[in-house]
Amino acid sequence: MSTPRGIHLMMTAIQSTPSLIHKPRSILHDPKIYENPMEFNPDRFLKDGQLDPSIPDPTTSGAFGYGRRVCPGRALSGETLFLMAASVLATFDVLPPKDEKTGLPVYLELETLNSVIASPLPFKCDIRIRSGECASILQ
Repeated sequence: MSTPRGIHLMMTAIQSTPSLIHKPRSILHDPKIYENPMEFNPDRFLKDGQLDPSIPDPTTSGAFGYGRRVCPGRALSGETLFLMAASVLATFDVLPPKDEKTGLPVYLELETLNSVIASPLPFKCDIRIRSGECASILQ
């Protein structure tokens, strides 16, 4: 956003400057809005099993930019991720690995690589084809 004459933003004077850049990470990790913002917790968006209307939707609150600079692929990325996840879950059972000694499931803790984009570290899981019909489709 160009500021030829300077502006006042939240009681702060911003002098004439070539551009202002928003910081979506700061917006999406605001402790006033999100309890424990640095913790991965998708349940923070739910209340009594439904979406909590008091929590802003991250897809409309800056994750993909704003106005003329909004990401043109935001809808494509959301639809692609949904279709990919639905296809995998319809075809495979994705299960936690079993302990070699007890045979009981070993539940994993999420560990991420902290960088510009948080990525999960490698982990073990048991992936099985759901049915013979799914197996024939894959061949």
